[in-house]
Amino acid sequence: MFTHFYEHGLAPLSRAMQMCAGVLLFFLVALSGVSVIMRMCGRPFAGAYELVGFAGALLASFALAETQRNRGHVELDIFTRRLSPRTQRTIGAINVLLGATVMAVVSLQLIRLTLVKMRAGEVSETLRLPFAWVMFAVAAGFIMLALVYVADALVAFFRRDDAPGLHFPVDGDKSKPRGHK
Repeated sequence: MFTHFYEHGLAPLSRAMQMCAGVLLFFLVALSGVSVIMRMCGRPFAGAYELVGFAGALLASFALAETQRNRGHVELDIFTRRLSPRTQRTIGAINVLLGATVMAVVSLQLIRLTLVKMRAGEVSETLRLPFAWVMFAVAAGFIMLALVYVADALVAFFRRDDAPGLHFPVDGDKSKPRGHK
């Protein structure tokens, strides 16, 4: 049941956020190119810096969860590689639960700060755009990462050593993404 929710609930949402990050990357590159060309023509694009900053923040936060699902983050196992797979999974699960806690706290603080800025009516400096929506979206990216971390911890704690399917970082070949056999 849990792996069904993980693969059919969290995974599609995580992939959708990563696809949005890809679109944002294209927008960011295109906007930067247009800005350079306009500067060369003597007509700088006011607000390009702000838009690139917004897109960069969204891009980074939207890509985090799927990157974690695909084990794209760096993992240092110099201290744990000689331990048994079960001990490695337990340590890994505790690690991702701590990561989930940090991401949840960061998200809540970001939402709290966003609400303060919304009440104050703060807008971006050049384009005068309200940017609270960007902050809420970044918090959503962090919340999604926290959910993936919790799911990883549950898989690590409850997965039998011989169970097929989801791979935790310490299970066998780390180069294979989850769900691939």
